[in-house]
Amino acid sequence: MEKLGWGVLGSARIARKKVMPALMGASTGRLVALASRDLARAEAGLAEALAEAAQRGIYPDQRPMACGSYEELLANPQVDAVYLPLPNSEHVAWAIRALEAGKHVLLEKPGVKSGEEALQLQAAASRYPKLLVSEGLMFRHHPQWDLALNWIRDGRIGALRSVQIQFSFYSEDPTNIRNRKETGGGALLDLGCYAIAASRLIFGAEASALRAVQTFNQAGVDVQTRAEMRFDPLAGAEAASRAFWSTDIRAAYFQRLDISGTEGRIFMERPFSPVFHEGVRPVLFGQAGNLVLDPEPLRADHFTLQADRFSLAVQGRGLLVPEDGLPDWAIQAHYMDAVRQSANADTWVALLP
Repeated sequence: MEKLGWGVLGSARIARKKVMPALMGASTGRLVALASRDLARAEAGLAEALAEAAQRGIYPDQRPMACGSYEELLANPQVDAVYLPLPNSEHVAWAIRALEAGKHVLLEKPGVKSGEEALQLQAAASRYPKLLVSEGLMFRHHPQWDLALNWIRDGRIGALRSVQIQFSFYSEDPTNIRNRKETGGGALLDLGCYAIAASRLIFGAEASALRAVQTFNQAGVDVQTRAEMRFDPLAGAEAASRAFWSTDIRAAYFQRLDISGTEGRIFMERPFSPVFHEGVRPVLFGQAGNLVLDPEPLRADHFTLQADRFSLAVQGRGLLVPEDGLPDWAIQAHYMDAVRQSANADTWVALLP
């Protein structure tokens, strides 16, 4: 089957360093073009991505094109799908433009900033039922997650009791889009979306309620967001299970994940952003804290796996995530709304039934 032709709107660092090399190495797709609002910037971004790919031993059969405008890329008939790493504030507008141009859309996380934006994008996407819109929460595609989830489903840690997540990095640069309210910056949108998605994935269910606390700087950006998510009792559990997570953009870089059950625990050192050439793995502990399994490190490029699974979904040969009713990126948006509502009112907020 012919490979899916990818176009990238915007030369963000994650596109140059991570996604574009992954697209060049994907088995089911190929990178057709990179677009920026300035041709020189597009050419420079493309050169950087090609150099990054070469370091991994990836050399595309045909050199991708550089486009000096987003419109030029969207008009290219060789582009079947668009990856969109623009600032969060621009996701919905350009996703709709891409759909109108007949392109599938992969949004960098978070797909949308709020439930209101989700409704806007849902309305547009409903007019193009043959086009796929998905959110790039790439960690879900790494094999370490497959292994950890299999342990949970096989009962290796018993009934789920709690999940604890920490994710942080330090940045005070006022020009960085992560530190600007108008571009959709802040800990919740940049890091909290990972914690929400991971909690939902681990429990295999939606939370019934959450309570959150947010700390804002003088510019109105949440520099720290923490939450507790309550999940109704699962099979074998005596009481409701909970996910506790903390995200911070004013703390040293750190990430970790602990999953505790009645009979054991799973630990991940780099659950969200493993380096593609460095192996990572979950570690399984027993009820007494004894080491049960410490597997060989798993080496994989989760960005490439994400691209391949997206292509298979476009071709009707696979699903990205189970979606009944609302698309997953819309559900994520409702959780983020609930976090804001809870933090503002200092109370528990009920979630989706």
